[in-house]
Amino acid sequence: MWLSLDWIKDYIDYDLDRTPNELGVLISLRVAEVEDVKICGEALSQVRVVEVIKTEPHPDADKLKLATITDGTKEVTIVCGAENCRAGIKLPFADLGSKFTLKDKEGKKFELVIKKTKIRGVESIGMLCSETELGLSDASDGVLELPADTPLGEKLSDLDMFKKIKDILFEIDNKSLTHRPDLWGHYGFARELSAIYAIPLKSYPGVELSCNKTSAVTIENQTPELCRRYSALEIKNIKVGPSPEWMQQRLRAVGLNSINNIVDITNYILLELGQPMHAFDVAKLADKKMIVRSANAGESFKALDEEDYVMTESDLVIDNGGKAVALAGVMGGAITGITEETTDLILESAHFAAATVRKTSNRLGLRSDSSMRFEKSLDPENTIIALQRAAQLITELCPEAEIVGDIADSFNSPYKTIEIKTNFDFIRKRLGCSDITDDFINSKLKSLGFVLKGDLDITVPSWRSTKDVEIAEDIVEEVGRMYGYDNITPYNLSTEIKPPAAPNNSRKLERQFKEVLTNGYGFSEILLYPWSGEKQLDSYGVASDNLMTLSNPLSEDAKFMRPVVMPLLIDAVAENLKYFNDFKMFEFGRVYDTTQMQGLLPTEKFKVSGCIVPEYKKNDGQTDSFYDAKRIVLDLLSIAGIANAQVAQLADKEDDLDLWIHPGIAAGFYRGRQKLAEIYKLHPNIAQEKGIKNNVYLWTIHFDEIEKNERKMTYKPISKYPEVTFDVTVNVGEKVLAGDIEKVISKSAKKLIKNIEVFSIYQGDGIEAGEKSISFRITYGADNRTLDSKEITQTQDNIMKSLGNLKF
Repeated sequence: MWLSLDWIKDYIDYDLDRTPNELGVLISLRVAEVEDVKICGEALSQVRVVEVIKTEPHPDADKLKLATITDGTKEVTIVCGAENCRAGIKLPFADLGSKFTLKDKEGKKFELVIKKTKIRGVESIGMLCSETELGLSDASDGVLELPADTPLGEKLSDLDMFKKIKDILFEIDNKSLTHRPDLWGHYGFARELSAIYAIPLKSYPGVELSCNKTSAVTIENQTPELCRRYSALEIKNIKVGPSPEWMQQRLRAVGLNSINNIVDITNYILLELGQPMHAFDVAKLADKKMIVRSANAGESFKALDEEDYVMTESDLVIDNGGKAVALAGVMGGAITGITEETTDLILESAHFAAATVRKTSNRLGLRSDSSMRFEKSLDPENTIIALQRAAQLITELCPEAEIVGDIADSFNSPYKTIEIKTNFDFIRKRLGCSDITDDFINSKLKSLGFVLKGDLDITVPSWRSTKDVEIAEDIVEEVGRMYGYDNITPYNLSTEIKPPAAPNNSRKLERQFKEVLTNGYGFSEILLYPWSGEKQLDSYGVASDNLMTLSNPLSEDAKFMRPVVMPLLIDAVAENLKYFNDFKMFEFGRVYDTTQMQGLLPTEKFKVSGCIVPEYKKNDGQTDSFYDAKRIVLDLLSIAGIANAQVAQLADKEDDLDLWIHPGIAAGFYRGRQKLAEIYKLHPNIAQEKGIKNNVYLWTIHFDEIEKNERKMTYKPISKYPEVTFDVTVNVGEKVLAGDIEKVISKSAKKLIKNIEVFSIYQGDGIEAGEKSISFRITYGADNRTLDSKEITQTQDNIMKSLGNLKF
């Protein structure tokens, strides 16, 4: 949401006492988070008015032209690519040295400095400006054409037509306003700055409607629990037309396009007070009876966006003559909308239940400025205030307009007045600051609209009573943010900080894993989405039947809670390869298994999944990365207290491998029949389909299975006796597993062998076809003595004898 400082200054006499960015920081610290600050009209003082005398084609570019321009004193020729640049029009011109802050296609800011340059061989010494370069619009076609009577040589900042454009805009993070419905309009922020700066807040404008004539509009509220208040006002003899320039400019500045004066007025009040409104054309209504009711199942409704929506009984509608003419809190109907022929209208201003509006909006995928505000639980007192403001603006812009009767108002269930009892010392103690005076607390709370009595009985204003301030601690927060948390001196806790009584072994193991992977092995942790789409799953051969389906998915690509991790991880690999040549990354997350339901919910299983992606080398399988993955997995299992995991070819244990697993380069880690982890190379078919040329090695650890393991850490001193290494090479069939050979070696000298590792596998010259050469490095020794030559020789003989008896 964008805020205009110029608009806020309608209600407080505030002179900018700091830079715009510094004010943005202050608002972030005291009120709500400011994401961006935009200074409108900053470039206007650098731009002069010129007239195009003539244009001629560029000698070396079809889409460029040479424009001769004058500012009334001298003529220059520049290169211009705008199609609308022609002789006889007046345009804004930037001289050399002018600076503009623009945004690229990704929305990142950059500075454009006008310099002398050659464009296709022709020198250009300035630039004709568009609305985009001047910061007047996010997009524009061609250069900005000025009125014919605009004086030459004048700076745009000095022209009356541009003076209102000078403004400072703040982009507010909507999430920071979720609990503050009063801040969804400029007046609410004006109240906040009034309290911060101790500046009087002007009353919200509007006309008192006392026609002493009953309104012809009648209201029947059939769902008072869903519509707390419904107010309406009839106005006749209006003339629909363009809004005045000042109103159009303000709407444009904060991101809304001008429609017509009536619609613009409702949008203006929406952005000013935060209260949504809607206007009905009386001529298109069956009568003047407005009924608030629940929709009928299957009932159809055509909204202002010209789309037809099918409703359910959980939706709320405004009925007229037996037909839905508005989807309550979300959008008005196309049939009764305002057009240029409208002369009489009924203005609606209501308060609808936040949950009802949110559910309807999400279900239909129809999110509007109105629904965003109704979802925040608005103040029902604003319905009348908004109608009074609308009546004032309409009669000002349409002098012939006539208000018909009083406001029709159905107010069935006001919010209960909230009263809080606390005291000054309680507030100071909770904030840990004794410097806050009673007078400061009184003045700031009163500025924010709270009614105070004694020490301290507080009545909460209606605009803070809907979902925000309820208890004494909320008052503490109000005082704290007004004082400034950055002004409170921090100090250490006076009590001892103790760890939880019951240790969380699962979380501890998770942290150990992450520490080893990031600091030890140089992995980057990533966060993948917990959902998948049918298209994504289908491309990996994963069935989408019986998966956990979201009721209101963000998109079709986020329809299911993910049953597996690898499709998302592989897609992440493909995306990262656009920016990096090689990398290692992992994710610690859940999958959702609907084959093991826990009541209505699937079983959540934790997985640690990662990948090693070496830099691409043509015709190189880079199998060392496979063994790197094996070492990493074994290390992680060892941390979990599992030092004896059996490694076996994955295809030997699994009947059906997933499509992304290379069947010939895959291994599983087992304890008995229980699979603890697996590693494998990405299947070449999937790699080709995803545009991945690099060798990708993937691994997964089933965290649920290993975190249950009881980890008993025992101390074992490093042996002080020397060890002996013995290298041996075995020629075997190419399908023989090195692990099977390791088992034979281990049995030959079980008590003395400390470690066996493969350091080479070779196929090629000197080795018969269908065979391979595997080299092992065997380390043996004793913990209590130095082996003598006889024991060494005997051990080596036993190993060689065992290898000689191989029958693979």
